[in-house]
Amino acid sequence: MAERDDPPTREEDESDAPVAPPSRGRDQAVWVGFFLVVGIIAIFAALFILTDAAFFRGRYIVSTVVTDAGGIRRGDPVQMRGVNIGRVQRFKIAKDSTYAMMREAARRGHTLMACEPRELGWRSDGRSGGPVTAAVRDVELLEPGAPHWWRAAQLPGERRAQPLNEVDAVLMRKDPPFDSEYFYATHLLQQAEREGARVFNKPAALRDHPEKLAILEFPEWITPTLVTRSEHAVRAFHAEHGDIIVKPLDGMGGRGIFRVGADGMNLGAIVETIGGHGSITVMVQRFLPEIVHGDKRILLIDGEPVPYCLARIPQGSEVRGNLAVGGKGVAQPLSASDREIAQALGAVLRTRGLLLVGLDVIGDRLTEINVTSPTCFQEITEQSGFDVAKMFVDALEGEISGERLRPTTEGQDPF
Repeated sequence: MAERDDPPTREEDESDAPVAPPSRGRDQAVWVGFFLVVGIIAIFAALFILTDAAFFRGRYIVSTVVTDAGGIRRGDPVQMRGVNIGRVQRFKIAKDSTYAMMREAARRGHTLMACEPRELGWRSDGRSGGPVTAAVRDVELLEPGAPHWWRAAQLPGERRAQPLNEVDAVLMRKDPPFDSEYFYATHLLQQAEREGARVFNKPAALRDHPEKLAILEFPEWITPTLVTRSEHAVRAFHAEHGDIIVKPLDGMGGRGIFRVGADGMNLGAIVETIGGHGSITVMVQRFLPEIVHGDKRILLIDGEPVPYCLARIPQGSEVRGNLAVGGKGVAQPLSASDREIAQALGAVLRTRGLLLVGLDVIGDRLTEINVTSPTCFQEITEQSGFDVAKMFVDALEGEISGERLRPTTEGQDPF
């Protein structure tokens, strides 16, 4: 066999070379590195879990109604009792009646100012007194779809002092509870009235019509009702009617409302909790099974009913239809009994300076008269096509001009 004089090629050299087995040490190093990375990740995950108490409680979204969002922006931190609990995610202006009023007033060219009751003030120099003033911000509404729905001419700390008797109208839209600070605010606003300011609803009327107790003036329209501090009286009422509702006098949005059936289950505990062992007055009413068809909000504007109401229908096992607790709002034309109640009360309440009133009716029974901050403007408008805000601002402008025109539903009334 002839020998080759030329050197072997690279391919031949590599193919003829013995193959070394895989390096066991190198594989072990790869696995050690892998487990080291996993271990570091696990340590950081454990530290995150152990230092985040909310991990064990679960996470949730808190929804709230605020009376003034001045200066708040999306993404701002939220504190509860000094502890950061999250950030502002969104505002639901699409469901806010005050926003609907502002939007309609701005559309007509009115200037908007905003403040909170805590920003009211009055002072004297020992010889004479000045006017009641409010620390306001001048507000401009922005177009839908803008990052923020409003813009103020002043920063929160730069509010300007505005005498209330120099503006055309002051709208008091503070939500319950009607506490001592609310009471003081109505007196400051009444002083502003003496100085020439026009306040809606009238401060004295707000004080004279507590929203749960105002129905006592109209016993012919309400279900059997008891107002008491006595647990014995509550038990006697339950024994008579069998199925009852127990509620506090200062609540809103369905808070603190309990149903007690014929078996009386937890009646004692409920009365003790709401009534503070006889120290707090409660309201007890016979249960109205018509609640399954909704707790109807009927709006009165200068004594005239809006032709549609919003039936707030309980969902699931709830007996409360309030939107704040998950009720479903359905706009519907007023029934004959709805109109009868509205016309009877509207004629009385209008003369007392209550420009805007929200009646709550279950079946054909009146359950509440809301005068502080009646809502449901936007839900009724969206579902029925009836412009509630237009009707309201029409009435407001009539009051401002001194003509006190009756609000009209011309072109909108379905009847």
